[in-house]
Amino acid sequence: MGSSLSFNINTQLIQKKGQQGMYLLCKLRQPRINSEILTTFYTCRIESVLTFPFLAWYGGLSQSNKNILRRIINLGSKLCGQPCRGLQGLYDSRATNKAKQFIRDPTCTLAQFLELLPLQR
Repeated sequence: MGSSLSFNINTQLIQKKGQQGMYLLCKLRQPRINSEILTTFYTCRIESVLTFPFLAWYGGLSQSNKNILRRIINLGSKLCGQPCRGLQGLYDSRATNKAKQFIRDPTCTLAQFLELLPLQR
């Protein structure tokens, strides 16, 4: 029996919220707002929606769902006037930050295990 795990509904909800943010970004762009301010808005309002519980579900996304999210990022880049981080880059940075949090937490079992390994950090 195959797995029926799908993130289609989740992706549709994220797409809807992303489009709402894009509408606001378009409105901010009309009075010629600085691209740094537009990028800050994009990061806070749209990128945060795209990546909310990202580490939990990104690995289960189909290619078509990833493409839906990439279109939001590409439009955000165009509206901001500068490139925004791509989907894989966002995932990589979130995963790295989470791993660093685990390593710094002395109560974490992973951190205790890593202390036993002869690794340089």
